Amino acid sequence: MVSVHRFDAIWYNTAGNEPLSIVLVHDPCGTYPDAAFFDTDIEASDEETIKRYSHRWSTEITNRETKSLLGSADPQCRLETSVTHAPMIAYWSYSLVVVWFVTQFRMGKDLFLQRTPWYFRKKNITFSDMPAAARRSHFDQRISRDHGKRENTTKITLPRSTREPRFAKRAKL
Repeated sequence: MVSVHRFDAIWYNTAGNEPLSIVLVHDPCGTYPDAAFFDTDIEASDEETIKRYSHRWSTEITNRETKSLLGSADPQCRLETSVTHAPMIAYWSYSLVVVWFVTQFRMGKDLFLQRTPWYFRKKNITFSDMPAAARRSHFDQRISRDHGKRENTTKITLPRSTREPRFAKRAKL
């Protein structure tokens, strides 16, 4: 059983002059952490406010991970249309990585999921594990660990220009 406390307030930095309904939830047993829920609908009940957050939680996590891991928060674009397209490309990338990961996982592929020593309690796979697994599975095949066993490979040398670069004269090298 959790205890719930609700009150209305005005938080100028967040919502300006619009009143907010704030719902505080506390678990006396300590099983769940304390939580605070904010809602602009001051007529909603405590249960409705908490349900809204629970329905939006996966969307909020997706937004956070897309912004932080895929860079949709600060796109480095020059045109206004590019700035509006960048978040959509990040969300498409997010979707493709998740679909790739689920497909590989269902096929039983070894996805090189490494558990770090400081994450010994981690039980679930997060989105940050998915691009890491993609990097490991695609780049590991191209980088050889047995570099000494390949004796027939030759070094590729391209002919160099005999001209002196222009910047070398200016730098007095």
